[in-house]
Amino acid sequence: MEGIIDLSIIIPVYNVERYLVKCLDSIYAIRNINFEVIIVNDGSTDSSSAIIQHYCSLFPQKTIVINKENGGLSSARNAGLKEAQGSYIAFIDSDDFIDSDKIVSVLTNAKEMQLDIIFGDYIYCDEKSCILLTSKRYSMNHMKAYQVYNGLEYWENALNKDQISVEACFQLYNLSFLRKYNLLFKEGIYHEDFLFSYYCIFYAKKVMYVPIAYYYYRQRPGSIMSSAELHYMKQLHKLKIINELLNFKKNHLLELYSWDTVLLATYFDVVRRGKIKNDSLCFSLNECKKITIISRLKKILLPFLGLFAKNVNI
Repeated sequence: MEGIIDLSIIIPVYNVERYLVKCLDSIYAIRNINFEVIIVNDGSTDSSSAIIQHYCSLFPQKTIVINKENGGLSSARNAGLKEAQGSYIAFIDSDDFIDSDKIVSVLTNAKEMQLDIIFGDYIYCDEKSCILLTSKRYSMNHMKAYQVYNGLEYWENALNKDQISVEACFQLYNLSFLRKYNLLFKEGIYHEDFLFSYYCIFYAKKVMYVPIAYYYYRQRPGSIMSSAELHYMKQLHKLKIINELLNFKKNHLLELYSWDTVLLATYFDVVRRGKIKNDSLCFSLNECKKITIISRLKKILLPFLGLFAKNVNI
């Protein structure tokens, strides 16, 4: 591929033959920038491999194919990151698709402002329809569109909301920034985006939100967790992530009260969903600066206090 690559698009693929063509069509329709498509075939056993080879033959100058044994989403994304050469990175799940013009608009903003991370809006799709889900959480609490913040400002402004998007697919990342801080996805866990996004935002010096919906997120039939065992495992992994983030916060002497709020809320959500007890983690969470954040926690904690007062002392 000749010249500077503006955007590396990393697509992990595992048995998505039904959706892969639409995904790839939307990506190769991109115009007016120099981009590369890194397709990581994570051990697919359906016709996904044949579809990948077809597009590789159509666009050989733009396509890199990595064939590997199945290792999960984090492993596939990390494999793509190692090969990437673009100024910016986009992670696109192979059952989703994009607006080829709007992603260029988002990228243009990122390059002009030399951002570490840029956030966009996304459109939620099921089998029947697509609905725009605007990221109003970013424009609330002084997170204004097209205004540059550093990562810590982002936390203190955006995490005051009940919910924040941590999905890596809804952002573009500066590749030099990711490599400077060795930011990769932790392998072997669920909720990998959660941990990756927290670390990225912590290290970021320049982040910005743009009200441009370029990503179509698809909720597939059967993709929602179906087994009790898998559900329990995911909740355990979320607890491990919370523990790691608490240690990270302590080691970096962070005074991010909004971070405390989110971690506490996440813990209660885990307990509510999985009925999991973890006394050591509970103790760590209770070490958060309760007096400062308790007023913010009321809205989150009140529904749970009656259920969990015996397990957690707050």
